[in-house]
Amino acid sequence: MKLTQNSKLSIKEVWKDPILKKSLILITMVGFAGSANLGMILESYENIILISFGMTQESVLYFTSIITIFNLPLALMGPILLEKLGRRTLIITASFAYIFLPLVAFVAQILSEAYGPNQLTVIMGIVIIFINNLISGICHYGTIALILVVDLMPTGAKTVVTQIVLLIMYFGMFVPTFLYPNFQNFLGSFAFLPFSLISLGFFMYFYFNLVETKQKEVYENVNQMEFEAQQGRVLTSKENYVVKRKRATTLMPLLEDTEGTRKKIDFLRMSHKKKIVIDTDGLPDDIRAISLALQQPDVEVLAITTIVGFVSAKQAAANIARTLRANGKSGIPIYKGAEKSIIGHDESQHSSDEFFFGSDGIGGCPEGFPPVLPEDLSSYVPDKPAALALIEIFREHKDATLVSIGALTNTALAIKLDSEFASWPKEMVIMGGNIHEFASWPKEMVIMGGNIHGMGNVQSYSTSEFNFFTDPEAAHIVLKEMNCPLTIVPWEVFLKEAEKTTVNFHAHLDIDAPLARYFNMATSIGREKLGLTGKQFAYCDEIAMSVAIAPEKIIKEFKMLRGSVELQGQYTRGQIAIDWVDKLWDDDAVDNPRLSRKRTPIRFVVEYNAKVLDEMIHQAIHDSVAMNLQKSGA
Repeated sequence: MKLTQNSKLSIKEVWKDPILKKSLILITMVGFAGSANLGMILESYENIILISFGMTQESVLYFTSIITIFNLPLALMGPILLEKLGRRTLIITASFAYIFLPLVAFVAQILSEAYGPNQLTVIMGIVIIFINNLISGICHYGTIALILVVDLMPTGAKTVVTQIVLLIMYFGMFVPTFLYPNFQNFLGSFAFLPFSLISLGFFMYFYFNLVETKQKEVYENVNQMEFEAQQGRVLTSKENYVVKRKRATTLMPLLEDTEGTRKKIDFLRMSHKKKIVIDTDGLPDDIRAISLALQQPDVEVLAITTIVGFVSAKQAAANIARTLRANGKSGIPIYKGAEKSIIGHDESQHSSDEFFFGSDGIGGCPEGFPPVLPEDLSSYVPDKPAALALIEIFREHKDATLVSIGALTNTALAIKLDSEFASWPKEMVIMGGNIHEFASWPKEMVIMGGNIHGMGNVQSYSTSEFNFFTDPEAAHIVLKEMNCPLTIVPWEVFLKEAEKTTVNFHAHLDIDAPLARYFNMATSIGREKLGLTGKQFAYCDEIAMSVAIAPEKIIKEFKMLRGSVELQGQYTRGQIAIDWVDKLWDDDAVDNPRLSRKRTPIRFVVEYNAKVLDEMIHQAIHDSVAMNLQKSGA
């Protein structure tokens, strides 16, 4: 789960994430135990004071029960005050509640014993306890738990986890409230005094060990702890800002061993990574989508294959080699794919390539970051074409997802070379088509392409989307023969968000980071051309990648539809023809002889969460800087 400084997670989202759930359980256990223990101390001196001031035991129980219930809304104010006042202020206030007020109550009790209880001393006792509960209800319940939440939970989960912990700690206070008589004999008349001194030492320990007291940056998540442990020093403000990761890979306090060397203790380990294979035509949105995958700590990119599009498959491979360097990655194999469509038509040749993308497809700036190297054009595995590579990879990794963000020629060839390939991928995600298409692969397949409402993006009068138009026959084969779950992100999803102003799709380009400068260069020409029409260079292939990585966060709405690719039409060749009659008569309705349900339904994404994807892009850029800092040992 990707978290940024402005992320707001629900309780359900926190509980569904295994790392956050275990962190929540750990913190809650600590908070509940501490709340019950210190609540017993509070109960002790409340009873002593009130009984000394003339109240009966029954009245004390009734009064303290009301006070305990009154603490609930006070406890919920903890997160608000934490943000407004800061942690050190809360600790000082809590120290006042547990030291000064008990001492005042102690003096008041002495006076009551010397001069006898009366109306004035009873009022004094009630006021003292009310003020004490007011402060401790806000501060005590929050102090220790909030410190754990702030230091150990990722930023986006802090607010909701804090409230959960406070609520459970509040219920922990009922333990001493109703079981106090069983402990009264052990505590004695003034037992709260030594416990108050212990509390003072406890609060002072936390105060002097807070990262802000030590003039360190407050951790935004545990990855900062890990980074500091590796570097053996305090993070600078800039490093603190950029070291924000998708989620905590471990929950670990940093301890000092006997030799003074820092260790990290891994309490929780991330589950196995999601395996992805990317098939791409190497354009600006492709390199941004690929970078998004490369920067995910829980994603493993097994290989990248290239296909002809606006540029050749060879140039696309060179662009991918450059993208790997921009992300500081190496060791991921690149396989060059088909340079022509299956039947050799020239649909892949378009006159608008340099007009919109530049001579190399990513801005035409060979001197930009990272500069082009002579070996980029030969960076792919020379003796194995992409189709064969796909067969070998998915034969070994049937739990992998295929993300197709270019024409489907390589995939179609793999199907024809080995018929079993169609059932190997765990899933296939496709960018392309028009809702009139959907697909499923190995374990799964995600496809960027096609269109839902026949809105084309190739040339006048064409209703086809570029990826499907480039090789309609390949798209037809994939949609017809793939047996794994297929997800298609159609062209209209891009258009819908591109015309909105709710997300600034260019904001991430202004981040002071090498990867952001690379994106800026790659999208420069396209942004200029789209700007003339009042549109942003919105996310396209990035949608398909994010759907493959975190579908539960990205997909806001989808439709399950059957469809096939039109191959003959003068204006509709490459468009997905959706079986709307099938939707008219749902599967459980009457048996209509005109219906043909031989094809497996495809999941078409019709709306995505642009804000979440934008946060993921920002985070990927920040993570790339943090990774480079770690590699350089800066």
